[in-house]
Amino acid sequence: GDGLSLLPRMKTQSPGQEVVMLTGYETLDAAKTALRRGACDFLSKPVELATLRQAVGRAVRLRMASEAAEKIRIINSEFKTGTGRISEDHFLIQAGVLHDIRNLQTVLGGYITIIDCAMDGLQGNGGATAKEVRAIHSQVKEIAKASETAMELLSRFLSFASKSLEDSTQRANISVLARDLKTVLRTHPGAKNARFAISQPDDSKELVVHLSANDAIRILLNILLNAAQSTRKEQVISIHLAEVKGSDITLGDSVHEVSAGGENIVPSRSYVVVNVTDEGPGIAEAQLGRLLEAHHETTKSGGTGLGVGIVRYLVVENRGMVRIKSRAGHGTTFTFALPGHSESPRSELD
Repeated sequence: GDGLSLLPRMKTQSPGQEVVMLTGYETLDAAKTALRRGACDFLSKPVELATLRQAVGRAVRLRMASEAAEKIRIINSEFKTGTGRISEDHFLIQAGVLHDIRNLQTVLGGYITIIDCAMDGLQGNGGATAKEVRAIHSQVKEIAKASETAMELLSRFLSFASKSLEDSTQRANISVLARDLKTVLRTHPGAKNARFAISQPDDSKELVVHLSANDAIRILLNILLNAAQSTRKEQVISIHLAEVKGSDITLGDSVHEVSAGGENIVPSRSYVVVNVTDEGPGIAEAQLGRLLEAHHETTKSGGTGLGVGIVRYLVVENRGMVRIKSRAGHGTTFTFALPGHSESPRSELD
């Protein structure tokens, strides 16, 4: 048989196997069929070596993510058959990572839907132009980037579950990550009515924190999604980035404000501060007081509240501060501050 007939048999015998298909007779129908039957990429001959290497690289990363997911399934099974008791922090990390991965899967689903609709439209118009093909390839690259992020999150959780928390890449550029997430969230259904506006006093300055990139992504992703889902109306979410001294970070005692990690702030140390302000309905005083508890009621309908809980955990454990300021009818500002990468986050306190 041909490759399209062989593909589903291969996936049935080895579901974790990734397949890159090559064809000398590329059509939209064949590409759609290949992707629906489980191929991770579809290339036409003749193919350049660099393009083939990129396709194989994506396939390897997908295979690694699949294996990581299986390890998580085994770990979950061990938890259930063990004592049945795990620490609150361990539970929060476990639930938080799965929560983050679900968000990324939603983003991936959005891109896949866009590509599927685009292919249907191109087929109806009799074929694709070079510009249209480039647009689809660009969307595939975004899918690959989100898949890599999901794999990093899985790896982070696995390292925690095995009690090996050392991370050799404790460096995250907040400016770059904020711009990347602004692009990614365009396809998230929970953020379809939100427009993100990023401001930074000095655009040329890199705002780098002493934190792994995947943890920084988790913090920003949860805060931005929480803001986007605060209202179903169209809104502009303002993201302000800055580097300040600890002495300039204030923790007010207003009934409209709640914070955690204020004791971590050292006046002489430099911090990267991120403020995210939405135009939602705000948070009532009674609910605001519980938001930064380990397990709390969420501010959005249908949610679990795990997003804010995991943000608090990651920020405070890395010697930072998190603050939520809100008043019913006046929107919400979510602020977090983390030590800059040039600072040693533990040297002055440990």
